[in-house]
Amino acid sequence: MNDTIKLIINKKTKIDDSLSISLNRFSHKNAISDEQASVTSSHLMLFKGETKDEIILSAYESADEISYLKKYDSINWKNYRIKLKHIEYDKSVDVLITKNHISIKDKLITEANKIIASKYPEFVFDPALYEITAWKNSKKL
Repeated sequence: MNDTIKLIINKKTKIDDSLSISLNRFSHKNAISDEQASVTSSHLMLFKGETKDEIILSAYESADEISYLKKYDSINWKNYRIKLKHIEYDKSVDVLITKNHISIKDKLITEANKIIASKYPEFVFDPALYEITAWKNSKKL
């Protein structure tokens, strides 16, 4: 981890004991004016335990040949940060994967979700609907 990894299209790569990733396909959108950027996207599948999620990381390239700016996406997924470093269209991508440290707040949210799921299995928690805070007691009891 913390190294740039080359992902080859349609090949699953094991990152650590619990995370695997595969590059499934590419997509591209050309800029139609100098004010826009062309977008090249890589569609990745992430596997962790029973969880399987698709994410899309893109590279943006200015159509203005004078400034020629390039920008690469990054995303936080679970406790990982995945940053796109390079795309070789229809062949491979280079990504940097780092493991984020889990905060006390995130640990408490995870524990609360387990309790809620065990008591109310039909309830689906949407974190966008709630503001979640966590406090640490200053006094020991």
